[in-house]
Amino acid sequence: MLTAAAVLLLALAFQGSRGIWEPDEGFYTNVTLGMLHSGDWLLPRLNGAPFLDKPPLTYWGMAAGMVLLGENEWGARLFHALWFVIAAFAAGAAARCFWGPRSGRLASLVFATSLAPLVAGNILTPDMPLTAMGTLLFLFYVKAQGIGDRQAEAASPDRRWAWWIAAGAAAGLGLLAKGPALIVFAAPLAVHAVIGSTAARGDRRTAWAGLFTLGALAAGIGLSWYAVLFHSVPGAFRYVLDNQVTGRLLTATYARNAGAENSLLYYPPVLIAGALPWIFLWPWIGRAAARVILRGPREMTRFLAAPGPGPLLALATAIPLGILCFASSKLPLYALPLFVPLAILEARALEHLVETARAPWRRMLHPAAAALLVVALISAKGAGARITGDNDTRSLAHSLGAALAHITGPVKVISVDTKRNALPFYGFSNFLWVSSKTDPYPFFVEPTSLRDEVDEATRSVEGHAFLCTRRSGEKLARDLRERGMDCVTRPLTGDEVVLVCPPGHPLRASAS
Repeated sequence: MLTAAAVLLLALAFQGSRGIWEPDEGFYTNVTLGMLHSGDWLLPRLNGAPFLDKPPLTYWGMAAGMVLLGENEWGARLFHALWFVIAAFAAGAAARCFWGPRSGRLASLVFATSLAPLVAGNILTPDMPLTAMGTLLFLFYVKAQGIGDRQAEAASPDRRWAWWIAAGAAAGLGLLAKGPALIVFAAPLAVHAVIGSTAARGDRRTAWAGLFTLGALAAGIGLSWYAVLFHSVPGAFRYVLDNQVTGRLLTATYARNAGAENSLLYYPPVLIAGALPWIFLWPWIGRAAARVILRGPREMTRFLAAPGPGPLLALATAIPLGILCFASSKLPLYALPLFVPLAILEARALEHLVETARAPWRRMLHPAAAALLVVALISAKGAGARITGDNDTRSLAHSLGAALAHITGPVKVISVDTKRNALPFYGFSNFLWVSSKTDPYPFFVEPTSLRDEVDEATRSVEGHAFLCTRRSGEKLARDLRERGMDCVTRPLTGDEVVLVCPPGHPLRASAS
């Protein structure tokens, strides 16, 4: 109960205190509002245009939270807290199967108090829903295969099949969370089932049948949305194939840190910093891994085929990390699901330390120390929620509201190049994101060009407010002046300004 309370406190504390930050949170919040206001829950839209970069589970969770708590930050992030809790409890349940109740409690606590999961649980991206579904998939696979479960031999075949079905459902929801990215973290399970000695204490035929059931159910749930999308939106299949598969794995089309050198730049620091404060347990894990690696390839193969949780945890860590390093697209949160097997291994190392440590160590690992850690992390989360920066759209919305307070009548807000898609979340519903670039980021529907929007503004009877950087604002102001629009530049937050162009104030013809 104390572990569950700690996980829930870490998940919910200050969850909605921070504003919506760009660019990622702005994208997902904008799309979610579109679903809520339009009633179309199948086709994600960004500012009214189809947005096919991610499947809908993240939006559905955010929308459900907003229905429950309102269109505010708490509502937007409520289900992200739920994903965090699911991942922590599922990791603990897997560790419990492996080594018993104490390992289970420690694994949940270690995951929830690790820096990367705690931070990611408060950031609106598909990575935490993917981690939650991936962890459930891992747990249900462990249950279906009976890995480490002392009661597995007594389990009825019907119960085993129930776990395979649950694993398929989790995999299907994982596909709806982040599409083919789930395969990266499901691949170790397939490899384990193929090369393992069926630590699943049944025969291989049952394991193969279970895997087939898992895959079929996952495809039925996860690919159903894709099938509807491909049927209803021309060009969607080609775009999704490139955006979510080939473009991420093989090319630098999406400018996400391609190149082997970026693997070293991103993932080691993310894993080391993200594992804090439990990094002191890594030497124990490293020694255990070294004992296997130094035995040579033949012994390593025997280890991977052996029963028990060790081979599965090794595969669940090594295979996804290898794929992430190979892929052309690299971002820190891509590694988030790796903290599940790491937390289970760290929990086992911590349990070993408790069993073998002398009295001073035992006192340091007392539940009071865990409580102090939880309080410290909640305090840090609260302090982080007070930080504002250039990417905080809530702060910008306050400044923008003051800058436009004197304007009467409708005003269209246009964000030029800078991503401020969360502004509709803060009341600026008449909003458009435009680009001045000749080669903008390859979304399914490219942003409106700045030139087209300026042409429209010169003919419009409503006011216009162009958000841009100071430098680009100077050029834009000259262009608007040449077109007969009398705009006033007002400072906002950071380097941003707004060019306020009220209707009915053209320059005299002599100005042109």
